[in-house]
Amino acid sequence: MLCCCAADDTNAAEVIPAVDKAEPKIEEKAEPKKEPSPPVVEEKAAEEAAKPNDFVFKSGDAEKNITFTKAPFGMSFKDKVPVVITKVTPGGHAQELGIEVNMELIKIGGEDITAAMSYSQVFAKIQEVSNALKQAA
Repeated sequence: MLCCCAADDTNAAEVIPAVDKAEPKIEEKAEPKKEPSPPVVEEKAAEEAAKPNDFVFKSGDAEKNITFTKAPFGMSFKDKVPVVITKVTPGGHAQELGIEVNMELIKIGGEDITAAMSYSQVFAKIQEVSNALKQAA
């Protein structure tokens, strides 16, 4: 008979608790799974893709991209910024392209002309495009 309390029991067996002699396991914390990043879509800036003869006009909240292919353009505007179309010549290139009175010119060749550009700078750009198209014809 085995008894854990007997002090003088010669037949008592020594009770040794079982110990796992295997190396202790070190729990590795799993890296939290990261959601894959959405693919990066490279968009060309309008300035990179625009040609010098690409103009953008604003009419209300809508923008209209116009590419002039010949000069003269056939449109008039006052000599101030913002550049707002005051007249479209009937049968002229501007009318062919759908430009209308009260449209505001906002970009030339992809460059925003509404921010910190004087009328003389805007007019020089318009003239530069017109002259280049006249020479190409």
